[in-house]
Amino acid sequence: DIPIYNAIFGKFLTQLKSSHPDVEIKKFIVAENIDLTQSDLLAYSPQLIFSVGTKATFVSKRIANVPKVYTMVVNPIGEGFCSKDGEPADNMTGILITVSPKEQFQLLRKIMPQAKRIGVVYDPTKSSLTVNSGIKVGDELGLIIGNIPVTDPAKVPDKIEGLKGKIDVLWGVVDDTVYNKNSMEFILLFSFRNKIPLIGFSPNQVKAGALFAMYCDYPVLGTQAGELAAQILDGKNVMEIPLQNPANVKYSISARAAKLMGLNISAEVKRNAEKIFD
Repeated sequence: DIPIYNAIFGKFLTQLKSSHPDVEIKKFIVAENIDLTQSDLLAYSPQLIFSVGTKATFVSKRIANVPKVYTMVVNPIGEGFCSKDGEPADNMTGILITVSPKEQFQLLRKIMPQAKRIGVVYDPTKSSLTVNSGIKVGDELGLIIGNIPVTDPAKVPDKIEGLKGKIDVLWGVVDDTVYNKNSMEFILLFSFRNKIPLIGFSPNQVKAGALFAMYCDYPVLGTQAGELAAQILDGKNVMEIPLQNPANVKYSISARAAKLMGLNISAEVKRNAEKIFD
């Protein structure tokens, strides 16, 4: 029961009510004892469950034979909320919180048209869905994606250092094995020392020195989820609805990082940015 989750729920409610005004929606706050929440859900006998966050989605997964839509889950593969290939599983589909690699690489092309080699260090148990998608997009766009797996946070610095001289850009993905409070300073220093720009995934990373970051407008995830829920209530099989990337995407750029990297950012890119950090 936190503000951003409530904002997402509010957007979901508005969207679903616009197409199904008579639908009855009951909100459950996940208790410390998740068995209690599960019992309450079972007693309510829902026709569909919308969950916000990993803990709530874990509870919803326990309710068999009910279609489910989720969002605000960082690692749906690792949590077992989708297949290893990123396909719907267990009567569940959802809205991802990660921006599609295609959108990120298209913006990269506008900022660094000469960039060809993109390196990504990632934990396969947490971010393989994003990285595998990025590899496919890279093939389409003529980019070389060098993917370096790592599961031990202590080995991240060595993996990052190993990319020196081999890449034009370092692609950061939502992955707390690699990108956490203990590693970010080292990664940003690597970026500046070697003039290898970092693609981040949050405005805070851009403020700290990443070249740019694309991220979703979180409340709009609720609108997207409401659209999926309406389709399911109208009879569409939840297993036929693929996971979706966020629809309303924003980005921030760092003028300071661009200057240090010797890059000129076009007026168009600056104009469309949500925020420019000097």
